Amino acid sequence: MQICCPAKFICLFLIFGLTVQTLADTYGVIWTEGIDPSITLQSETLHVGDSLLILNPWNRPVFEVNEEEYNSCELNYTGTLRGENNLINYDISQTGPFYLASSLIYCLEGLKLSKVVS
Repeated sequence: MQICCPAKFICLFLIFGLTVQTLADTYGVIWTEGIDPSITLQSETLHVGDSLLILNPWNRPVFEVNEEEYNSCELNYTGTLRGENNLINYDISQTGPFYLASSLIYCLEGLKLSKVVS
């Protein structure tokens, strides 16, 4: 009994398709006071298509901000609110630096993150 061509193709697709790994990576980051969120990413090189999975146990706000707001912690709140949930997925969509910060008090306590994407 021979297997017809479409069935062979499907079998090969399933065999090879299951072994191909994705090129994008996901990195876990803890977003809470007392822990510098950038420590996790210190030795990592991020690329477009990667994502951050932000563990946010106290539901602190996570804003995407510009460099000036990041450095001063004086947020204009015009940046995108990325979430106030326990688990936030942040997709990296462009090269260059990105900046994330919490609200003023938490940002001043160090609850902010910046990283350059290759």
